[in-house]
Amino acid sequence: MELNEIIERSFSLLRKILDESIASKDDDNMQKSFVYRHANNIFYLGKDTIYLLESGRAYSCPIVVRVMLESLFKLVAAMKTPDMAVQIIVSELEEDCDKIAKFPKWLDPAVYAPIAEDYSNQIKHLRKEYGITSPKKWKTLACAEAGQLDGLYRDAYFHLSSHTHATVM
Repeated sequence: MELNEIIERSFSLLRKILDESIASKDDDNMQKSFVYRHANNIFYLGKDTIYLLESGRAYSCPIVVRVMLESLFKLVAAMKTPDMAVQIIVSELEEDCDKIAKFPKWLDPAVYAPIAEDYSNQIKHLRKEYGITSPKKWKTLACAEAGQLDGLYRDAYFHLSSHTHATVM
């Protein structure tokens, strides 16, 4: 099979998944919303990657692909474990609250304090509603491990990090 055919089939499959997700979208179902958000992210970043490749601007593609893979690891983890999507959302909200608290010199407290308060309220609500007690931080590697894709994560991280951090490989 030619690379272009593989790419076209992959995008076609992802588009079908997105269309199905949109048709069954339930804003009250955290897992469906989470899966849709990450599938949508993968789809559009993939389209951007193809555009960059076709435009002869391939240097930034590894950075975009790395972000796509982060969404993929989160999506797979959420599909393998029923309440994983909410756990990941809580972890992301907590991480954002921590960043707001850590960087008051960078982020205007007048602007970001209400955001942090809103996130904190969302965290409390989600923890209570879904019975989430774990303080686990769901970083990308933890999501890849939960999805049994940690080998792929390590390979991808090694190959894609040199572009992300401008290091010599």
